[in-house]
Amino acid sequence: MTMMPLARSLALAAAVGLGACVSVLPTAPPPDAYYTLTSGGSCARHAGPTSPVRGQVAVSLPEAARLIAGREIALTARDGGLVTLAGARWADDLPDLLRGCLIDALNGQGWSGQLAEVGARVNRRLEWQIERFELAPGAAADAPQARVRVRALLLDERRNVLSETVAEHAATAASRSPAAMLAAMGEAAEAASTTLAQWVAAT
Repeated sequence: MTMMPLARSLALAAAVGLGACVSVLPTAPPPDAYYTLTSGGSCARHAGPTSPVRGQVAVSLPEAARLIAGREIALTARDGGLVTLAGARWADDLPDLLRGCLIDALNGQGWSGQLAEVGARVNRRLEWQIERFELAPGAAADAPQARVRVRALLLDERRNVLSETVAEHAATAASRSPAAMLAAMGEAAEAASTTLAQWVAAT
């Protein structure tokens, strides 16, 4: 009788077991809509940096906690816990969307914002972290508030730290509809991105 190699036997058993597990797990329903930070006119796309270009800034992908690092939209419950907004998802992972928003803001300040790549020759590097990006209950029951807080380091071409800052902004939604709440998040994200871009330009 031909014996199956041990490694292959284990791999086959694992695959069969995993398949059995996956088959009984419920699948999450698809969202009703996908959103970007450009909703409601926020994070407007600039054609490119204003002329003359003041320099190049490599923008890293911001770090973020697991709950807000993907496509889920975080919502703070009145008891302080974090839940996700039902029926809506970001069109891309949030760090990618927010980096695009910041690059647009840098272009508006005369800097050529670009994705951070190994070996790229740039004047500045921006490394940052999303500390808060959520919808929270507002003063009124029908007025949730979008809150954004990011912390950033600006480095020179030799990776020496030039400056550090925190940008924090809030925007109140016009209603509790997903579109209105996501528009408020886009507004807060644009304000935070503009603050960071102005800080880069002044450093």
